[in-house]
Amino acid sequence: MNWNNIDFNREYETAQTFLDGYSFDILILELTCNYRAEEITPGLVRKHAIDEIQKKAEEAVSIVEHNAKGIAKAVADYHKETK
Repeated sequence: MNWNNIDFNREYETAQTFLDGYSFDILILELTCNYRAEEITPGLVRKHAIDEIQKKAEEAVSIVEHNAKGIAKAVADYHKETK
């Protein structure tokens, strides 16, 4: 699948999640693997979480930007079919 050119006629591709979930388990695992116990503070947890969330959001926005024409066409096609 090409994330920069989604085929909006393929259900498999349109069903893909372009903004990954981020759970407490994932956050705790990242912190556990990347920092020593004595380094962990509420401020570090907040900074790490915000950095990771921003990365995921930027990636999702990029995917939407690359596919904006296709998304607009899919919506227009839907409206044509429902008239």
